[in-house]
Amino acid sequence: MIVAAQLAGSTASGTSGMPFDEIHTTYRIRARTDDSTICVDERSAADVRVHADVAGHLRGAGWVALPSLGPGDMADAVVIGRAQAGVLELDETERVTQLHGAPGFNNAVFRFRGVKAGDSQLTFEVEPRSMSDLGWPGDLSVAEASIDVKVINCTFVMHLFSVFSVEGPAGLTFGTAMTNVELSQGSDGQFRESVDMQWFAWTGAVGDCFGQLRARSSEANVFGVLDDDGQLTVDVKYEPFNLSLTGNCTQLDTQMTPSPLHFVVASTGGSDVIDQNLTSPVGGASGAASYVILPTDEP
Repeated sequence: MIVAAQLAGSTASGTSGMPFDEIHTTYRIRARTDDSTICVDERSAADVRVHADVAGHLRGAGWVALPSLGPGDMADAVVIGRAQAGVLELDETERVTQLHGAPGFNNAVFRFRGVKAGDSQLTFEVEPRSMSDLGWPGDLSVAEASIDVKVINCTFVMHLFSVFSVEGPAGLTFGTAMTNVELSQGSDGQFRESVDMQWFAWTGAVGDCFGQLRARSSEANVFGVLDDDGQLTVDVKYEPFNLSLTGNCTQLDTQMTPSPLHFVVASTGGSDVIDQNLTSPVGGASGAASYVILPTDEP
């Protein structure tokens, strides 16, 4: 993102050896950052420059831009920075172009950090006292440029509970839970977690028939993506789990597969209850999943 603002300029007349009856300088302050969205506690930097554009006036022809005449980005300009709303924090609030810039460039680098989630703005202005010492005299006003920066939560903890039941006199019930699952971005910016799932299963007696259900553990894979607007999309895919029934009237050994889950929450967190089902070769069960996602990187 690049933002530029015009400064009031300086004017000189009668430049020797040039066909111009007037020379005019216009100053612009420009601010740029590669990161318009950052995470809480993430660091980034803004590139700020004070640029001089020179134009010459030809009698009868008007103003003509003279890019080769002007000094371009100015060294030794004092720039003041400020962050809005307490969402961002600047390491330094005053920098000098070239002195506090990248080698070989007449820029000033302002480093900043995300403090808490929210929308904020970085604003930079040129000190009038420094402009008068840049070698291009004239009356100048203070120039100002701003950059909008959004700070979002990027680490979360997830709790997810699933319960299923089969209608009938036996009251077959299945359930599982994943709690305190930490979701953190990998090097590719995505969330990936594998979770061991412990299942419980219960059934009641029907007449003289009774038995014992056993559900073995399985695995669930959690995948998440966080976009620049702070929306977290989560997908959960379950591996099948083995279910066995040992009873005096029947025996059963099969695999049960939970349906995958998909939901979207804001980076501030969220919760909901959504439908979920179990399927198997011998039948299925309807149910629901309830989830809670909380951000963990708020100070």
